[in-house]
Amino acid sequence: MKTLILMLFVVSLLYSCGSDSESAKQGQKNGKCFTDNTCEEGLYCSNNKCLVKKTECDGVTCSNHGVCIIENALPKCECENYYYADGIECKDSPKDICLTPSANQQLTFADVTEETELGKSLLKVTGSNIVVTDLDNDNWPDIFVSKGDKNRETPETPKNLYRLLKNIKGLGFTDVTWTSGLFKTQSGENGRVASFSIFADINGDGFKDAFVASYTDSSANVVDSSDIFFNNGDGTFTIQPNQKFTTSFRDPVASVAFLDYNKDGYLDIYVGHHYSTYGDLGSCIGDNLFEGDGFGLFVDATVKANLKTQPTTTQTLVSGKNHKPTWGVTACDIDGDGWTDLMSTS
Repeated sequence: MKTLILMLFVVSLLYSCGSDSESAKQGQKNGKCFTDNTCEEGLYCSNNKCLVKKTECDGVTCSNHGVCIIENALPKCECENYYYADGIECKDSPKDICLTPSANQQLTFADVTEETELGKSLLKVTGSNIVVTDLDNDNWPDIFVSKGDKNRETPETPKNLYRLLKNIKGLGFTDVTWTSGLFKTQSGENGRVASFSIFADINGDGFKDAFVASYTDSSANVVDSSDIFFNNGDGTFTIQPNQKFTTSFRDPVASVAFLDYNKDGYLDIYVGHHYSTYGDLGSCIGDNLFEGDGFGLFVDATVKANLKTQPTTTQTLVSGKNHKPTWGVTACDIDGDGWTDLMSTS
């Protein structure tokens, strides 16, 4: 009996020693981390090894772009320039926050024009037409500004009629007008008419392309066409072959909207035209709907979509089917039936 007890004790001791000689189990102290780089409670993962936490900052790397501090007994990241804290991570763009204000909460705004370098001391940005969009997919909104002009300007003698401003991660803006390619003519000159512009992903590559409009009425000194520009993927643009978005040589494009009117998955363009000669209804041309093929080519679908209007006569004025001096267009589903409707104002 004594011999049997002794043997059992030796076997137990050997088994125990064998276990100690093996590495700790996954997730435990000195063991490997779990596959999601975590460990059991009270431990943290470092170099795929589970260690005992000594402070709340142990294991918090701040995405290698900041340092961890403890605030109110909780870890918090203080991030480098151009990075923003999101929990215990440092990200290169701030977290989108949508809040529903309470009944007694007042929404306030602060003027940061000078702080963001847009004001009189630096960029001196002025304009009457503004588009805010992310041109290079860095999650920071960039700005297109125009004075709605119908003349050209050049990099050598800029009048700041048209501006493209890149957001420097929330710290300000830099002028990329002349390096963006967005203001080139069909002949390659830098300094086209760009009365206004709208942006959308026309060719489905994930980057916002541009429709640059040219308001060229009878008083315009030069005639630049309205053109499509493809985004190169870095916020610069390449002009596409000219397409006629008008039935007139001089085309005062006043407003444009992207939509998918036939639900084929490709963007279409609705173009509104103003007076060719201001105040003369007879100089107006009809608005147009252009159907896109998803590759940047558009064909006139105005008649197909039953949108064609007629030159101004007594009869068309009475019927309301005359060409009008359109000043604004927009596209949205007004009646909630799932199909995009159009609104044109004059």
